[in-house]
Amino acid sequence: MNSIKDTHLHSEVIKELNYPFGNVFVFHGFVVSEINKGVVFNWDDHGKLITEDVSCFLGTNGNDLIYVSNRINPYSVFVSDWLKFFKNSYSLK
Repeated sequence: MNSIKDTHLHSEVIKELNYPFGNVFVFHGFVVSEINKGVVFNWDDHGKLITEDVSCFLGTNGNDLIYVSNRINPYSVFVSDWLKFFKNSYSLK
C-alpha cells in the first residue's frame, strides 16, 4: 500500500496534519490517517489531538465525515478508546 503522499490523491488534500506518531490528510468529506509503525494508538496520546485538530479546522463534530485508516504500517489500537471519542460528543458518518 502507498502513502497518500505518493498518489494522485495528494493534490486533493485540503489540510495535512503531521504528528510524531503519523500523518492525517483532510479531504472534502473524509479524513485519512497513516499511523507510524509500532505506535500503540490511544485516545489520550493520539486520538484526542487528531480529533480536536480536524474538528477545529473543519468546524464540525465529525458527523459529516468519513474516517479512513490507511494502514501502510503495522500498529496497535486501544479499541475501547473509541468509547472516549463518542463520550466527548464526536461522531462519524
